[in-house]
Amino acid sequence: MKLKLQGPVVDDYISEGIVQVEHEGKWGYICPSNWKHVNSYVLCGELGFPNSTELESYKETIQDVEPVYWLDHVTCKGWESSIVSCDHAGWVRHQCEGGGALKIKCARKNITNVSLLKLDVNSKFLCLYFNMKLVYTFYIQTIFVCIEINI
Repeated sequence: MKLKLQGPVVDDYISEGIVQVEHEGKWGYICPSNWKHVNSYVLCGELGFPNSTELESYKETIQDVEPVYWLDHVTCKGWESSIVSCDHAGWVRHQCEGGGALKIKCARKNITNVSLLKLDVNSKFLCLYFNMKLVYTFYIQTIFVCIEINI
């Protein structure tokens, strides 16, 4: 299964467009009925925008004469790695009328400040502890990375 956005990538941090899904060798759409914020979180992550902060979704009119809708009534929990892992009405089963398809906007978190908290070295590992301030959020996230070393 493949996904793509029909629309512009604004820059490395923002992308938006009509969501298209490839199933059985044919591209189709996702119906936006009952679409929730958590669905956007999963979908943006799958499209290469993990931990998205600015998530917008809305119905967009499409010009296809006979549009194919692959998914409808998608319900994610937030931990899924793919939109098709979320609950949905089933392939091709939809109640999507009026030529509307899901359009989504994803934005990556932008790191604005990184500070080294601690450097820990022993005979096997080199560990770095960082505090990171992320744009679009009001909190500081602590991250640590350990690398095995051979001395």
